[in-house]
Amino acid sequence: MRLYCSIFLSTILLVACSQKKATEISTAPLDSARVMVTTTQVSPDSSVYIGPIMTFTETSEFYTPIYYTAEETPYEYLQRQVDSVVYGSDEEEMKRSRLPFSIAQQYFNLAGLGRISVHGKSGNLLTDATFQRVELLDGPLESEFVAVFKPMIPSGFTTVASYCVSSTLLPDFKTRLVSAQELKDNLLMHQLFKQFEIDSSAVWTYNHQVLKPHNATFSIIATDAKSWLIETSNNESHILFETNSDYSVMEVSPLHLEVNGKPMLLALMGVNETDMIWTSLLVYNSTKYEIMDRGRIFRE
Repeated sequence: MRLYCSIFLSTILLVACSQKKATEISTAPLDSARVMVTTTQVSPDSSVYIGPIMTFTETSEFYTPIYYTAEETPYEYLQRQVDSVVYGSDEEEMKRSRLPFSIAQQYFNLAGLGRISVHGKSGNLLTDATFQRVELLDGPLESEFVAVFKPMIPSGFTTVASYCVSSTLLPDFKTRLVSAQELKDNLLMHQLFKQFEIDSSAVWTYNHQVLKPHNATFSIIATDAKSWLIETSNNESHILFETNSDYSVMEVSPLHLEVNGKPMLLALMGVNETDMIWTSLLVYNSTKYEIMDRGRIFRE
């Protein structure tokens, strides 16, 4: 694979790149004296936010990237508004700083994030968690703003968390546990190259996953100019999602939520030969998968 990437960079670049394309993780102890505590109240919302969840093991908290409310954002201004260090220091590789809620709510979409459910890779519920604050996560290469959550029961903290769902779950979502297992099948890949007239010499990444209980194989094929998500079931293959831009879908993770008979997906996206990687929420519209703007599903 020619894509130079890392888990860290995928986290760092998640917010900025998702916004662009959709409208298209120290060792210092926690010092409570350095943290300014205020009561925050996140407003409810009729939409559902679904996104990746990561963990701060040093404070037993979860975090997810957050999205700006506007395309043009005063990042440098917000960077100067942090008022206390939550963890780490300027001498360490990672520092976490608190952004006052009164400012955060003006520039970030926090609606519905007062409480989230945290799920494992197969969709199993791990814990519920409540919003604590917005932080600037400042790393050696890049920085980003994240929403931080604490499990409602301390023992509910776990590092195997995979994704989160805001508490405003819409009633028409079917739920069931799901699994995805990697499949090595060169014959299937060559069949797909032939059926969809894909130039194998231009392919820089591909993979298969068998989804249960859906009994389907989801295949990812990416070239510099285009990428495809292809479903194969009962010996028939058809395209579920494709990109015609400078970015590609690299892999997908099925969720326990379904719409129109297919699971929602968290898709890892990237630009070949760059460090640009982000995650987008895909939902099936009965014909194909579509990217949900800023990781949210709204009532029609």
